[in-house]
Amino acid sequence: YYSHMYSKKLIPIVILVVFSIYQCTSALYKPSNSDILSSGTSKDTLIEGRKAYMTNCGSCHSLYLPERYSKAQWRLTIDSMQIRSKITDEQKKVILKYLDLKARINF
Repeated sequence: YYSHMYSKKLIPIVILVVFSIYQCTSALYKPSNSDILSSGTSKDTLIEGRKAYMTNCGSCHSLYLPERYSKAQWRLTIDSMQIRSKITDEQKKVILKYLDLKARINF
């Protein structure tokens, strides 16, 4: 009886969490042709960086929009989270290429 009652209370919370994650991932920019030209990075690399950011970073906590932090702040954050999130140096590079496109210029 108690487990059934507990699961009924848990369903709205799970729905809210899933909806919140969906909302943020849809707000994350998708690399455009102008992004590709301005960055000198391939579209595949930028898409891979977006996917790696969502998968590796979003699996533990809410995602932040790239423009929320400067490039330097993103680098510090990704460096500090690399071991915890178990991402390789190559994954870190593509995530940073994705984040750098829209990161704030100033600190």
